[in-house]
Amino acid sequence: MARSVVAGHPLTLQPGVFLTGIPSLSALPVYSKLLPERLKKIPQPLKDQAMYFVMIPEGISINQESLRSLPWTHELRHDGESVFWLLVWWAIHLRPRSPSPSKIDSKAFGCLTNIDLETGVDHRVAFLQQLAQRVSWLDPEYRELEPLFLQMANQLTGDLYWAEYGDAEEMKHPEFLHEALQRIIFNFLMENKTKHFMKLEKDPCHHREVARQIPPHAEKQISKRTRSTMADTSESEEDEVSHLSSPVLVHSTYSCRNRNRSALGCI
Repeated sequence: MARSVVAGHPLTLQPGVFLTGIPSLSALPVYSKLLPERLKKIPQPLKDQAMYFVMIPEGISINQESLRSLPWTHELRHDGESVFWLLVWWAIHLRPRSPSPSKIDSKAFGCLTNIDLETGVDHRVAFLQQLAQRVSWLDPEYRELEPLFLQMANQLTGDLYWAEYGDAEEMKHPEFLHEALQRIIFNFLMENKTKHFMKLEKDPCHHREVARQIPPHAEKQISKRTRSTMADTSESEEDEVSHLSSPVLVHSTYSCRNRNRSALGCI
C-alpha cells in the first residue's frame, strides 16, 4: 500500500519537495520499437532522472491536520508504489539453494512491517533511507539487485501530489510513475540479462528468515541460565523466527511489537 494511502493525505515535512524525473532509456531503439506509444506520452528526457524542486504554496500548511484537509484521492500512482513494495517483499525473502542462507536484518524488516492503518503510523521511510545509504539487505547472491531497488526508491522520495505546483508537465501525467518504474526495470534487464544472478536458481520451498536479536538487558539473564534451559529456549525461539517468515503472520506480529516504536529506532 502506498504510504500516502496509509496516511490518508499528501506527504511532506518541508515547505518544498524534490521530485525525480523520468529515467532515460539505455536501449532506446528497442523500447521505441516495442512501446512507441509510451514514448509519445512521455518522451525521452535529455538528462537522466533530473531532480525538480517544487515549492509548496504559502497558503498550505505542512502540519498533519492541514494536510488532511487538502483534496486528496487514491490515484494511479499509488498503485505504482504498491508494486514497488510488493517487489521489496518478494526480494527480501529471496534466497538461492544454499545449506546456510543469510537472514533478514530484524530492524529493516521491522520498518517494512511496522504499519498501523488506524493511526497512520508507517515506518517504511526508514527503509527507503537505508536504501539511500547503500545498506545491504538482500541475500549476498542477489545483492546485485540492490541498485535496481535504489533507483526505484528514488522515484518515491517525493510525493507526486505536489507535481501540479511545478513546471515539469510530464510529472502531472497519471501514468508517470508507472512509466518511470517500467523504464528503470527495462534498463536493468537490458544491462544485466547475461549476469549470473539473473539465472541463479532460487529456492522454491523456503524463504529467508528474520535474524533473531537478543535485547542488551537480557544478556545477564541468559548467562545465568543452565545449558539445558538455553537449549530449550533457543529451539522455541528458532521456531518463532521460522514462523515470522510467513507473510500471513508477519504483519500482525511486527505491527504489535513495533507499534510504539519510533522511526529512528528502525534505522
